[in-house]
Amino acid sequence: MLPLFNWLLPSKCPCNPFQKMWVEDRLNWLCDEFDDNIFNGRTLILPTMEFFPDPIERTERGAEKLFQQVCGYMDVQPELIDLDFVDTSNYVYFVNDNGQDLPAVTGSFSDVNGRYQIRLDLKQLDNPMEMVGSMARELANVRLLGDGRCDADRFDYEMLADLTVVFLGVGIPLANVTRPWAGTPTCWPGTRVLKTEHMTDSMFGYALAHLAWFQNETQPTWAQTLYWNARIELFNGVRFLRNYGDSSFQY
Repeated sequence: MLPLFNWLLPSKCPCNPFQKMWVEDRLNWLCDEFDDNIFNGRTLILPTMEFFPDPIERTERGAEKLFQQVCGYMDVQPELIDLDFVDTSNYVYFVNDNGQDLPAVTGSFSDVNGRYQIRLDLKQLDNPMEMVGSMARELANVRLLGDGRCDADRFDYEMLADLTVVFLGVGIPLANVTRPWAGTPTCWPGTRVLKTEHMTDSMFGYALAHLAWFQNETQPTWAQTLYWNARIELFNGVRFLRNYGDSSFQY
């Protein structure tokens, strides 16, 4: 948890202006699409025994059982999906222009003749809660693409799928997944400002900060389940929203 004296420091939004506007605009869009969400009472799923009480076998069979549970949390019928696993243990790592390793993709989604296919990285069985985040992220494709809510070719689709997971309550496990932030950076439309492919820690933190703000909490207990970087951004976002109330998302 952040030191208490940090609340005395000047507060600013953890996101840059483009990220801030995007998070708020897309939260409003998601409100129009989904009646049941974390801002109107839907349960926030935490990577704890309360939500995952059964021992998780670190096998494909265990992952399949876990997938059934995550389907329930994302309101997806598991019988609509063919689940496969891939082994990336021999993955050849590439680097970006800054010399940083680009991680292997943790999951993929496709729609083949009306059947949804989701493939997940076997290595994530070593961290079942990270696999929960990856499962939820791929299931967001079903809620967006499969349900005909939007097209995959929109400039912000990958980020929108991330935010959909947050909106439907499984955002904390997803925020805790190691993601290829610098994989394929582009620019925000009409600008030269770089945009990451997926949501960043600051965007996860700011989106979740709205939940704490609406619940009038400065240091929600569920924040302890976030990894450190996103947790810092969450508290920064809460301070900003409490001090200024500057958000177009006023659920």
